[in-house]
Amino acid sequence: MLIDGYAPGPLFAAEALLDRPGFWPHHLLGLCHATAAATTDTEPPQPEWFGADGADTDALAEELEDDRAWPVFTVAFAGGHALLVVYRNQDGARGVEHLLVHPEWSRPELVTATDDPRYGPGLSWPELTRIVDAPPPAGPGVLAPEARLLLLLPALAAAPRHVAAATARVARALLAVGAPPATAPATAARLLRATRTDPGHDPDALSPLSGGTPAPAGAAPRSALLRTVSLAPSAHRALARALAGQPRTP
Repeated sequence: MLIDGYAPGPLFAAEALLDRPGFWPHHLLGLCHATAAATTDTEPPQPEWFGADGADTDALAEELEDDRAWPVFTVAFAGGHALLVVYRNQDGARGVEHLLVHPEWSRPELVTATDDPRYGPGLSWPELTRIVDAPPPAGPGVLAPEARLLLLLPALAAAPRHVAAATARVARALLAVGAPPATAPATAARLLRATRTDPGHDPDALSPLSGGTPAPAGAAPRSALLRTVSLAPSAHRALARALAGQPRTP
């Protein structure tokens, strides 16, 4: 698998791993740990919150973190755009990157990298859900809305405005991938509390991949992602329409 303009890496389409026991705790427990560290939540995060056990999670981690094969999960959405979730298994610089791509672009735009600290503009809750709810009718990649939502959740940059509705939606997604009904609502709340609301998060910060530039002083408030991507005007407008859920104009 190749990503135009992306640094070389042994990439492979990894959607088949989504159904393996242990995938979801491996992908999301880091958010729960972040919540526990930042709040008074004293209960340690458990793989069982996601319907798996520690042995399954550890076994799959060996595949997900193999530096000889970097898993990539494709979440395609409107206008030919896609978000790629890349497990960057680079020795000494491991992390998960959410990359925005389009067939007409020469390189990807970085949405989020889950290094410590995380960087990149991230997604707002409305942007995330519009991407989740706009799968292509067919083709490669992840089509199930529940899996799309959970894959992209680490890219969420700010708490949703309507927390109760967002928590209920994340809980339904967790149930769909095997989380126990008794713990799914609390796990969903923990995941959403892990969004980057810290003062150090600068949505205009430059990233190594995006090449974007900060919005000029006094610019009208817009999507943090749209403010940082470096695209031709027509590509920028097309992305804005896709993120806003608007149909393509003639």
